[in-house]
Amino acid sequence: MRLREKIEDLAKIGATPDGGVTRLALTKEEWEAKKWVINEIKSVGLHLTIDKITNIFGRRDGSLIGSRPVLFGSHIDTVTNGGRFDGAYGVVAGLEVMRVLNESKVETVRPLELVCFTGEEGARYPTLFGSSVVAGLRTLHDAYCTEDHDGVSARQALLQLGLMPDALEEPLKNQAYAEAFVELHIEQGPILEREHVQIGVVRSIAGYDHIFVKIFGRSDHAGTTPMGDRKDPMLAAAMLVLEVNRLAKKSGPDGRGTVGRVKTRPGVVIIVPDMVEASIDIREVDEERLRMLRESVMGHLDASCKELRLSYEIDESTSIPVTGLSKRIQKAIVASVEDMSLSHMMMNSGAGHDAECMAKVTDTGMIFVPSKDGRSHSPMEFTDWKDLENGANILLNTVLKLSA
Repeated sequence: MRLREKIEDLAKIGATPDGGVTRLALTKEEWEAKKWVINEIKSVGLHLTIDKITNIFGRRDGSLIGSRPVLFGSHIDTVTNGGRFDGAYGVVAGLEVMRVLNESKVETVRPLELVCFTGEEGARYPTLFGSSVVAGLRTLHDAYCTEDHDGVSARQALLQLGLMPDALEEPLKNQAYAEAFVELHIEQGPILEREHVQIGVVRSIAGYDHIFVKIFGRSDHAGTTPMGDRKDPMLAAAMLVLEVNRLAKKSGPDGRGTVGRVKTRPGVVIIVPDMVEASIDIREVDEERLRMLRESVMGHLDASCKELRLSYEIDESTSIPVTGLSKRIQKAIVASVEDMSLSHMMMNSGAGHDAECMAKVTDTGMIFVPSKDGRSHSPMEFTDWKDLENGANILLNTVLKLSA
């Protein structure tokens, strides 16, 4: 199967010894993968455009001159030691859609345009980096000035890759540009496999809050300071971990809560820490429940710090609202599934995707295929090749319906 061969070929770029892939945004590995995409776009005979943040577009003309294109695609960057399907599947499947249409000599009314976004994952620069620029949610100036953890700005990263930003195309930033956007993706969760369903039709993408807090106490000797005399911020952090978990479960089946990073200062075995940094990730597909979850988490932190005679501050906070997807495109996806006699279910996405940026500027939809054991962001990430083929065929049929 050509789709499998292409996915496995792309996975060689940035491959890790245990079968994973590392391609962080605006690194040589991501750019090598983008050059692979560029070569594929040229081999398919598409018109190539690379914008100033290195989002890549491959356009196939339609019969109606001046009509708005139907966009589809995803990203090829990964987290550190991630999987070979996350994002890349949507790009490779999009290329195959274009190939099949060319081989079958199918002419569409509207143009079709494949897009490969820059830096969706947020592993080096902020999440949804390239698509936020395309949608006009982040200015190009702000994107260029954004620095990674080593202080390297995005503009510097481009120059280090030998790219001259001034020679690249301007980002779209035009709400009237696209007729629609469709993103094909692995589910990254266990629901489709557990329910024995072949295709997921996404209704909405969860909103989330990323909150980074610093909890302050007092540094003391671990052996000589009585337990009752301590001001230990690690206690508040431990209570926070438990409470975020409890409140997310209480919110409902779509509630999510994670404390993914905890760092103590000074980080010495025999010293009670004087400061703890902790990250909070909370998600919901209902805006009111997300607000209540956020308020409950922060209310607990405030109360526990007062009880333990500690103080805290919010070091950084990012809020992304719930994103509802287009009912028109959901109907087109469902019709495509029914045409192929596949099973499907309506579902929500707990993970963020480029689709949530594109939904701000055009009708947007998402197609999910099952993930083995729900694993993702891991070398163990896998989707059965037949499921990948099914998803690519649903993408093909859906964009044909939207481009008619």
